[in-house]
Amino acid sequence: MLICVFYVVGPTRENKLVLNAVLTCLFESLDTMLRKNVKKKFLYENLDLVTLTLNADDRNRANHGKWGLEFIGFWLLGLCNNFGYVVMLSAAHDILKQEKNDNSTQPVSHNATNQFDCNPISTGAILLADVLPELIIKLIAPFFMHKISYNIRFVFVVLFAVSALIIVGTSKVIALSLFGVVCASISAGIGEITMLQLTSFYAKHTVSAWSSGTGAAGLFGALSYTGLTSLLKLSPRTAILILLFIPVLLVISYIMVGASQAVARHRQYQLMSEQTTTDVDTGRENNRFIRKCLTNMGIFFACIYRTAYIPSIWLVFGLVVFEGLIGGGAYVNTFYKISIEIPKPDREFSMGVASIGDSFGITFAGLSAIPLHNAICR
Repeated sequence: MLICVFYVVGPTRENKLVLNAVLTCLFESLDTMLRKNVKKKFLYENLDLVTLTLNADDRNRANHGKWGLEFIGFWLLGLCNNFGYVVMLSAAHDILKQEKNDNSTQPVSHNATNQFDCNPISTGAILLADVLPELIIKLIAPFFMHKISYNIRFVFVVLFAVSALIIVGTSKVIALSLFGVVCASISAGIGEITMLQLTSFYAKHTVSAWSSGTGAAGLFGALSYTGLTSLLKLSPRTAILILLFIPVLLVISYIMVGASQAVARHRQYQLMSEQTTTDVDTGRENNRFIRKCLTNMGIFFACIYRTAYIPSIWLVFGLVVFEGLIGGGAYVNTFYKISIEIPKPDREFSMGVASIGDSFGITFAGLSAIPLHNAICR
């Protein structure tokens, strides 16, 4: 205000000098303010860029960690779910033989012309008890199991698994042991449908992880039982009771994959969106895991005897490995194809229905093993 008054009343030359000074100060002040703002803005933009970069790195690390946790979790679920099934097949001959000796005070007489170690009851009966309940469950469960929460299903899986091991490990009656095998079959049947349907809420690599785990169950299940009975010289009943830690590991694996949270998030998404999309996976080569179907090795070795046509046990091993590669490739690729070609709303049901196929083949094998056993041991 004073400058304006001085400019009006003052001399012309002095007015020009004052005006120039004022404008110079004003422009310098504006220039300083602009420079500070530009620097500040540049600094903020760089901080935002750094923050975004760090957040992206954190998300990538979190995704990689989640991927690894899910893969390990589903691999363990496949391992533990089929473990009891494999152990029952591996222990079939021992269970029947031990109970036969426990229930008889007289030595068992064998046919003098028969060189084979036979039981009155075929091990095919164990196979049937181990697969028929599972087949029935797979036939009917997909039509109503979606109404039962995954947590309740999983509780039944664990309870039947524990019951199977305890009953078979303590029973001295063949009928009760067969009931224990049935419990193992029910646990495996419910577990397979549940876990396969559960993979529909996760990334596609979980299908490979589950399939690989079920194949590993055939190997580790047979080796663990053989190691406990042959190397550590434990009785079959004691060996089976020691394996009670498997259901505990099953619970840990289920918690590891966070199944309840995944299903809840998916249900919320379905309520918010009615759009049906089909996932297209461009990385099909990632499906590089082969399920080694060694779960039938127990009954297979029980039916294949030493003859002149098979001079070495290694030939039998080769046949089992070949069968495992074919069956495993068919299994994992079937469910992987479902996971990438079936729309999400139908994927859960499709996973459950498609699991029926392998049980039919095992059932036919058990039915044919009984008359074959009687013919060989006659």
